[in-house]
Formats: sequence, C-alpha cells, structure tokens
Amino acid sequence: MPPGKVCLEITETSAVRDLNDAQQFIAAAKALGLQLALDDFGAGFCSFAYLRRLDVDYFKIDGSFVRDLESSALSLAIVRSIAEIARSIDKRTIAEFVENDAIRDRLTQLGVDFGQGYGIDRPQPIDQYFLRPAASMLRR
Repeated sequence: MPPGKVCLEITETSAVRDLNDAQQFIAAAKALGLQLALDDFGAGFCSFAYLRRLDVDYFKIDGSFVRDLESSALSLAIVRSIAEIARSIDKRTIAEFVENDAIRDRLTQLGVDFGQGYGIDRPQPIDQYFLRPAASMLRR
C-alpha cells in the first residue's frame, strides 16, 4: 500500500501533553510519506496556539460536538470554528459521529470535508468494503 494512503491518528490530549514528542513523531511519520490526523479535536485542551507546531493533515472533530450539532448553539459554533480554522491553515476536517442525513447536510454546509459514522456507512468486514465503489466522503 502506498504510504500516502495510510493515515495515523494521534489524540489531541496526548499530542498536547508532550508537544516535543508529538512533533518528532509527526515529522518521522511524514518522512515516511504517511498522513496524520489529530483525533478528538476540540475535546481536549483546545488551545489553537499549538496548531502551528503540529503539522497534521486532518483535524477529526470530536463526536460530542457533532452529535449535538442540531440541538446546541455551542456545538454548532465550535464545529464551524474548527472548519474555518482548518481551511485557513490548509488542513482538512473529519467529523466523527455523523449519524444521520440532517447532521451530514449541516456539516456539508459548514464546510467539513469528511465524515464517519452510521449516517455515512455501517461497519463491515474489510474484504466486503473493498468490493464496493468508494463513497466515504461527506459530500455526495
């Protein structure tokens, strides 16, 4: 498998706990051609100041915000802000817990790039997954 097709996840909490170790890990992974995602983004320390030091490709928006997107003005503002910040620094976003069409459509309106959850597709054996046409993007 080409290294550029592999994406490793590092949680925001662990990355922020030791920025120097996280930077070294990210640099080593990138040197191998791998992609990286900052997982559970927004749920941890949520300081945007460290983003300059973490050269990841994706921000995975924490599912707690996505799940409450339609019922919480705060969650909506957080998801919108994360998507805007990511675009401004040329990163992509992935929303966790995309459970239905309403949430998926709202995320599309907000400019979130990708989603994962039952509203996108159901879990299945990997050999079955590769027999189907790709449809993992948030936008249809």
